[in-house]
Parts: sequence; structure tokens; C-alpha cells
Amino acid sequence: MTNQYLSGTKLCTRADVLQIAFGRADTSSLDYTGSDVDEAIIDATNEAFGRYFPSKQSQFFIESDQTEYEFRPDNSETYLIKQLVIHDIDNADTGMSYQSSSNYTADLNSNKLTFTAAQVAEWANRYCYVDFIPIQWHDLVKNKAALNLLDGDAALMQPGDGTIDNPRVTRIAKRIGRIEADLKPFEVQGDRENINYEPRTVDRPYIKQLRFR
Repeated sequence: MTNQYLSGTKLCTRADVLQIAFGRADTSSLDYTGSDVDEAIIDATNEAFGRYFPSKQSQFFIESDQTEYEFRPDNSETYLIKQLVIHDIDNADTGMSYQSSSNYTADLNSNKLTFTAAQVAEWANRYCYVDFIPIQWHDLVKNKAALNLLDGDAALMQPGDGTIDNPRVTRIAKRIGRIEADLKPFEVQGDRENINYEPRTVDRPYIKQLRFR
């Protein structure tokens, strides 16, 4: 197992996992170390990226007189914005890629990005591509990591199956089942015509900016 997240992005924290597994945010008085928690997170994250593509993308056109924008086709909660990339009208990368929220203001609860007037003036009549992580993948990974941490064997059981006498494990497993039921794994294409298929570059909806006009 490699000690590196396949995505380059942490989908949860130690505190998230410990809160679910033990109802507390630290490892004091527990038979687990921070490294144990990290390993559980790595396993859960690698599994998520192996079965799904948690990173989603959208795009919108930047108007010269508008500073507020929606970045999702719905108002669902977002866990993380990975980066913004500015493209010109011909879809060419301008070289402007922003991975720090210090370059913009994001409201992850209400699907809203706010730019400064100076940024809008610079980026006007260009496209903004938003690479983001929906909250469901954060929920999935922190619960899977908690299950991995509590019992490695229990992590393999299906919700409702098995005879493991641990109510917390059972609740977590059932919660994972509900989350996974809402997520659709990406089915890898089998023929060679799709060998270069990159799911992160397709299904990038164009978000019409009506809400803030």
C-alpha cells in the first residue's frame, strides 16, 4: 500500500473519523495512534477513487459586470473546491489556475463564488472551470475510514449482514450502504476506442447564471 492519496486531496480529517468511530476528536486514551487513523483514511480514499471519480467539474461564462456566480447545477453542499481554471473563449488554457481560496470567496453551503471587481475585469468574456468535491464523498470516506479503523473484518461486511456484536459498527456500515446507494460507480469502458477516455473532462455542465442577475 502506498502512503499517498491517489487523488492528491484529503477527503476527510483525523478528527472526522475519530468522531464517527469513538464520538471524540482525538486519540487520547485510545488504542489507536494518529498514524492508524491516517492509514484508515488512505485506504478509504484510495477505494473511493478506485470505484468513483469524486472530483466533479462545471463551467460558466464570466461577465464583465457580475461578481457572483453559481458553480453547481444544483444547490447541494460542496466539501471542497480543488481549483479554478480560467480558459479563453476558444477553450484554451490561459495559464491562470487557482488552488487557494485566497483568490476567491466561496460559500460551499449555498453554491456561490464571489470574485473581486479587479478579477472580473481581468477575466471578463472567459470561461471559468471549477473542479470540486461534493459533500457525499467526504461523508463516504470518513465513514469507511471509521469502519476500517474499528474492525478490518467488519469493513468487508455488507450492511445488515454478519454477526459482529458492535452496534456502532453496524450503524456505520448501514450509513455507508445508504451513501453508496446514492452514488453511481464509473464503469470502465472495455473497447480500445475508449482507451483515452477521461471522465473528469466530460459531463462538465455549463451553469447559466440566472440567480445573481
